[in-house]
Amino acid sequence: MIEAEGLSLFLGENRILKDVNFRLEEKALILGPNGSGKSSLLKVLSGFYRYKGSVKIDGKELMRDVRGYTELSTNLPEAYYLARDVDDLISIYSEIKGSDHETFLKMMEETGVNFKKRSLFSLSLGERTLTLTALAFSSKPKVIAVDEPFENLDKNRKKIVIQWIRKYGKEGFIVTHEIGLLKEFDTWKAYLMIEGRLYGPVTIIDLMSSKLVKGRRDDSLLELKIRQEDYSLIKEEGEENEILDLNHVYDYI
Repeated sequence: MIEAEGLSLFLGENRILKDVNFRLEEKALILGPNGSGKSSLLKVLSGFYRYKGSVKIDGKELMRDVRGYTELSTNLPEAYYLARDVDDLISIYSEIKGSDHETFLKMMEETGVNFKKRSLFSLSLGERTLTLTALAFSSKPKVIAVDEPFENLDKNRKKIVIQWIRKYGKEGFIVTHEIGLLKEFDTWKAYLMIEGRLYGPVTIIDLMSSKLVKGRRDDSLLELKIRQEDYSLIKEEGEENEILDLNHVYDYI
């Protein structure tokens, strides 16, 4: 279980995350505009940032009590600066996290990425996305913190990654902008992150038939605050969702 209470993140004078609260015992998606704090939340969960408030994994405070925890995996590049070459990375992570070398090789074979004798940053953007995601999942983690796993991928490779996401990890967050793929996870739950605040959960199937209206509503799925104004996410059957791509939420309002 992952849980946060009053979680805030300050980088310099900027408050990036604002009183984030959640209790997660499953895998869920996070959607939101660019710059809303989604990746920063994953970095907190992965141990890269010190935070205010509380974040617990399996009942233990992340910043204080969690040491040598190997059951959380992320595809954030910051986790893979330990070596230059991909071959060396998988060897290192096999030792310190129990990553399965054979599983990683099979995943790479599925995608057709040739990583042999190549550095992570000599790969194309799509190849790097696949390699980092495969490195994260090859340890067969319990908890996942996965950032934009479909970025720069073609349709066939996106299908492969969807299967990986379904297969690996018991609980955790997947951040994505790929609105067209939401139907692949229609029974899952999603959270919305806007201006550093996390809202949810709401089921994907409800989200796909909802719209944003100004003010508070008794029938709202979620109540949000955007630019100091109150908004409600309401379900409207048969209507195309106008704000499903939350990158355009500010244009919409």
